[in-house]
Amino acid sequence: MLTTISWLQYLQALAILIAGYYSVVILLYYRIELFSIFQRLKNGKPKGDQSSYSKEVMGEVASDQDGNSLNSDELEFPSLEPTKENN
Repeated sequence: MLTTISWLQYLQALAILIAGYYSVVILLYYRIELFSIFQRLKNGKPKGDQSSYSKEVMGEVASDQDGNSLNSDELEFPSLEPTKENN
């Protein structure tokens, strides 16, 4: 059954399928970034100008308003050594 196609035909079909799969994945997951890149190229903006698309990952640092934070010296952990009751 597999002797009717050559290795070259098999590899070409495999390359086309892999390229199609990755094209779909890239379009699904990175479409916003791709569209912003195409818009920048179309408008003639320089590559370093990212004013049209800015995305903060973590946000700004907030201070502790409650004052409930602890220093590392104030943390207490239970002992990991087995007690005599468990033996």
